[in-house]
Amino acid sequence: MTQLRAILDGPPRRWQRAAFIKGKKRTLRSARTARQHVQAVVGIAMMRARLPAWEAGVPLSVEIEAVFKRPKTSKHLDRTDPGRQWYPQVPDLDNVSKLWLDACNGLLWHDDAQVVRLAITKVFAAEGEAPHTLFRCEPHTQETAA
Repeated sequence: MTQLRAILDGPPRRWQRAAFIKGKKRTLRSARTARQHVQAVVGIAMMRARLPAWEAGVPLSVEIEAVFKRPKTSKHLDRTDPGRQWYPQVPDLDNVSKLWLDACNGLLWHDDAQVVRLAITKVFAAEGEAPHTLFRCEPHTQETAA
């Protein structure tokens, strides 16, 4: 089975809504940059895996794991546990996933409507672990349905 795996180093980014300035819709520069970074990482992963874009109509399964920097102090963090812990803060899961799904349109797949299974996780990094976003995508089969 062909699986694409891509890692974007640095703090996980989120999709940002376009702003209206003087009556015109404008995409924020930071949103364009985040999208370009995702497209570059996915494009490199596709070349390394020698994987072409999936054709329209192929159902896909996507997993996104957003690993955020472990803070020195936080009311959401159990300091006695050095491993990963849930990240119950902003950005919202849907905004993290939207950046990746929209950035892959026309690159990895025809349209993000092909994604029939989406699993997203937000966690604080384990001690010594750097923040990053892990992206996995593969054709959806009955084995991946469970």
